[in-house]
Amino acid sequence: MRFALTSQISDAITKAGIKPGKNFILIAIGDKKQLNLLSSKLLEHSVDMFSKDNSKFLQKQFGINNKQLNAVLSKSPLEDLLVEKAAVLF
Repeated sequence: MRFALTSQISDAITKAGIKPGKNFILIAIGDKKQLNLLSSKLLEHSVDMFSKDNSKFLQKQFGINNKQLNAVLSKSPLEDLLVEKAAVLF
């Protein structure tokens, strides 16, 4: 918020250029209690890009919904859909 020169969170987000559906990094400095509270609130809405199972991140990044996954009859529907999307680009 300080770098966006405002004390209003929504204004700071807008001024910082963060848009829905886009990845961003947040760095917070403060006392441990407040940081833990912030972390718990943010974790409800985040997808860990570096987890071993990054299927949710990939689904979000490539706009693949559960209906599409359920329509693919294979052992690895997400991978199959990603390959199909990549093939369409060529």
